[in-house]
Amino acid sequence: MKYILIFITFIWLNSYLSTAIATNNPKSVNLQQKNQSSDPYSNKSKISNATIEKIKPLIKNWLDYYHLDIANFYTGNENSWPFDKNYRGIYTKGFESASDDVYIPQMYDYSPSKQKYISFLDIYPETQSDKYIFYGNSDCQEIYLIDRKNKTKRIVLWLGLTQFLEAIFWLDEDHFIAVGYQEGESNDRYFMYIFSPDNKMADYYFDAKSEKLKPDYFYQNLNTRGVIID
Repeated sequence: MKYILIFITFIWLNSYLSTAIATNNPKSVNLQQKNQSSDPYSNKSKISNATIEKIKPLIKNWLDYYHLDIANFYTGNENSWPFDKNYRGIYTKGFESASDDVYIPQMYDYSPSKQKYISFLDIYPETQSDKYIFYGNSDCQEIYLIDRKNKTKRIVLWLGLTQFLEAIFWLDEDHFIAVGYQEGESNDRYFMYIFSPDNKMADYYFDAKSEKLKPDYFYQNLNTRGVIID
């Protein structure tokens, strides 16, 4: 029993002295803090393998263009807006058959049935020809979901100065992926939204390994559509 008490006392003194030394050693404290903050996304979850398997083939060109590894994307809830939210301060447009019940792939991204589409590109038809021209985007982006069959038009996302939507990829008739980038002093990143009308929300994912943004896939997207960039 005597030796057990001596051993326990030794362990306690060793722990106490180690803590005291670390407390009085700024380098040790800084190293410990650095290790704790080395992963700023430690409280975030990585994108699931099931989601990767589902969306990676569709957005492969976008990922490859920026040399992005989809496994480095984390989950988040930033700017995940419900479809039926009341957008205060934002003027929303209603469905108009003459202008919205159309099939113009140069301007819009359509679902497999061509009955639904996403409107987010500032592309305009040239009245004297069959050409389509991009004159540049406005400060903000309003992303609309238009349903030609049900005659509905709903804003599903609104992006301000620091974010930019580059492309849309449809998963099926009711689900689509929106990809783009966000610029900031310390949080430059590429992002993905997966929209689903079933749960009225958009799942948000962001890349944690971006070193420097190279935001020009958008223009490749326009070139692919045959759009003239003015």
